[in-house]
Amino acid sequence: MNIAYRTGVSAVQNRTSDLADGRHTSLGNAQLDYEGDYGPWHVSAKAGYPEGRSRLNALYTTSNPQDATTFANGYRATAQAAFGNVALLGCAIAGTNGASIFDPASQSGLVLNAQSFAF
Repeated sequence: MNIAYRTGVSAVQNRTSDLADGRHTSLGNAQLDYEGDYGPWHVSAKAGYPEGRSRLNALYTTSNPQDATTFANGYRATAQAAFGNVALLGCAIAGTNGASIFDPASQSGLVLNAQSFAF
């Protein structure tokens, strides 16, 4: 999936992610430990270097599933205020620029709000 977002200076950036990638964690650690006795002195020296990276691609729902018609009708007034007489509100498959229509009634008839999370 391709996610467009604005940076702190309002430049549009794109990030391409694959939800199948899921969660990946990579951790590493190196340590040195020295101890020695020198007469009445006991010397102890320790050093460590941790390094890690965690990546996450996920899709989180922001509401419970609801009837697709009820969902669309909830946006009708806003759409009509912005665009005038709106004859139809529907669903299209993401990434097709509206060319591939999806009819929720052909499946369960339910839709839900969701957001993508990737870092």
